[in-house]
Amino acid sequence: MFQESFPLTDKTCFLYGNPQSSHLLIQPVGAQDLSGGLEKEVACLKKMAGEDFLLAAFEIRNWNQELSPWEAPPVWGTEAFGNGAAETLDFILRNLLPELKRRFSLSSKLPVILGGYSLAGLFSLWAAYQADVFSGIAAVSPSVWFPGWMEYALSQPIQTGRIYLSLGDKEERTKNQTMKTVGDNIRKLYQHYSAPDSVLSCTEELHHPQPEEQPSTRHFLLSCTLEWNPGGHFADSGKRLAKGIKWLMEKRY
Repeated sequence: MFQESFPLTDKTCFLYGNPQSSHLLIQPVGAQDLSGGLEKEVACLKKMAGEDFLLAAFEIRNWNQELSPWEAPPVWGTEAFGNGAAETLDFILRNLLPELKRRFSLSSKLPVILGGYSLAGLFSLWAAYQADVFSGIAAVSPSVWFPGWMEYALSQPIQTGRIYLSLGDKEERTKNQTMKTVGDNIRKLYQHYSAPDSVLSCTEELHHPQPEEQPSTRHFLLSCTLEWNPGGHFADSGKRLAKGIKWLMEKRY
């Protein structure tokens, strides 16, 4: 299996899989992933889906700052949340995706799946509200307890057609009054994304329209699933992510 790491702007990127794959996977990762979790995820994904994937992971050094969509007070401990998600998304759109396309001559029509765990899962959902380049989103044990998230998510249009949600069945059993809302919130999100009127409007050739041609708009139902995993927040994160990515890879785009 192909494997490589390289610096890009101020981040380190890690590639796994097949450069000729029919799916490109993007994932922000933290120190816990780089200490063995990411390799376990890749092994699980290879076992579940073969080698038809190219995973591009990039390092997040300050989890609370770089993945948070807006500032929020501490939920545990003393560290508050920043508003660096926009800068992180900009890195994906302006640096990482162009570099991958340049290195491997990737097609502009290649499905791009964005996924993440915990706060990176919330970031992945948020990114799909900001840009229409992601074919699918894997939000695994996402931090949907984040202050202000539900009000935002239920009132804004999302720009992806496939969403995988999952949560550990013990995650909502916590004494933390903010974090215990994660169960009810993910149920509400699933119902919202699965509603009959959850229709995605997609403009074809939005990024590369032909001269003198008006882009056409098509509509289709948003496909969403919610999977409950046994255990708490930190159980089998690599396997959980691999399951979400596999579900998205099996969808037609």
